Amino acid sequence: NYLITFTTDQNYIVMKIIGILSLFFPLLLQSQAVLENGDFENWEVELTTVNNVDLEIPTGYWATNHQVTTLATDNPIFLFKETNDVVSGNFAAKIVSGAWGQLPIGGFLGVGSFELNFANQLESYQPGAPFTDRPKRMTGYFKYLPIETTNPQGVSQPDSCDIYCILTKWRPEENKADTIGRAIFNTGDLVEEYTYLDLPFEYSTNESPDTMFTVFTASKNSAPPEFFVGNGSTLYVDDFKFEYTSNTIEKENIDVYAYPNPTKDLLYFSGLSSDLPSLSLEIINLEGKVIEEYFSENIKRGIPVSSLTEGQYFYKLKSDGSIIKTGSFLNIH
Repeated sequence: NYLITFTTDQNYIVMKIIGILSLFFPLLLQSQAVLENGDFENWEVELTTVNNVDLEIPTGYWATNHQVTTLATDNPIFLFKETNDVVSGNFAAKIVSGAWGQLPIGGFLGVGSFELNFANQLESYQPGAPFTDRPKRMTGYFKYLPIETTNPQGVSQPDSCDIYCILTKWRPEENKADTIGRAIFNTGDLVEEYTYLDLPFEYSTNESPDTMFTVFTASKNSAPPEFFVGNGSTLYVDDFKFEYTSNTIEKENIDVYAYPNPTKDLLYFSGLSSDLPSLSLEIINLEGKVIEEYFSENIKRGIPVSSLTEGQYFYKLKSDGSIIKTGSFLNIH
């Protein structure tokens, strides 16, 4: 142990440094971008219906399809400020799917802007807001009340909700945006009580994004050609935020990577030593669904990918339940 002493002048200098750092420390804490108004405590009137009903929306960069509601007196309302059924605070967001005449419409709340486009309805919602950070997780609470539905092809199934955040980066030389990371959840199950969600971000590159969009929808497959929309399917969301610390023990010092990448037959992982117990691997598609899972020796022998369709996939490699590597690979035939 060492005892360090300071002179009076040195004490003064140290105290000045601490004072200066204390001024900047709150700014450092605030430097990581938040999900603006993700607790849905602040609302404003966006539009008013012909029946003089105020249509409210969370303040900030949020958008919804209120414009559809204002087109006719009997059109449904797709977003409500929930005042009774909340997790904390005074309000939550209640998202409801419905129908505009015979056209099924999924209720949604998303980051971006909405301007009804009659020529191409899919372009009405323009997602995205500037964002340059790399959060570890998106967390929050939801509950979901799906309605059984039949699509125009006569196929019946329960509706399903979708909750996701996509981080992208614009490539001017290619005139397109690439996905940098994503956190995705969807379910068709009945969830009657608020349930905590902890959605880890899966990153495909080490780059920082320039755009973020988060979407909550009560009907995941509302777009053509599926048109699976349960009239009255309801999604409640509250207290959503970005987290910048991991809830797993990431072993950053382990040098593991997937090869060859792109691949067409087998995917291997380098650096898998015998010191890594209970290995498991999840293969995840672009919708965030785990489509394959492998364990221990099967991982070390190589993962067969020839049966997968062409395209990009994410992977999550774990040892004893702790994430040791995440990434992506391209499958080609």
